[in-house]
Amino acid sequence: MGTRYDEGDVVGTPNGRGVVAAVLTEGFEFPRDGGEEETEVSASDDRPAHVVGLETEGSTGYRASALEATGFDDEPERTDREVLTNMVS
Repeated sequence: MGTRYDEGDVVGTPNGRGVVAAVLTEGFEFPRDGGEEETEVSASDDRPAHVVGLETEGSTGYRASALEATGFDDEPERTDREVLTNMVS
C-alpha cells in the first residue's frame, strides 16, 4: 500500500496545494470538473480516495499516488470568503 494521508494534511496535487478534507473508503459520486454532472469514484480500504480542498478554488478527488506532503510556506494566493467556503464544501 502507498502513502496514506489524513484529514487536515497539507498536500501538493497536480492542481496545486490543498488540504485533505476527507479520506473515503467506499465508492461515491463526485462532481466532474466543477459542474453539475457527477462521476462514480471507486474507493476501498486498500485504495482510498482523498478529497482535497484546493488552495485556489474548489475540491477534487485524488489517489494517494498523485499527492505529496507539503506545507503552506506562503500565504494562500486567494483568501476571499467565497474561495474559503468552496474549499470546505
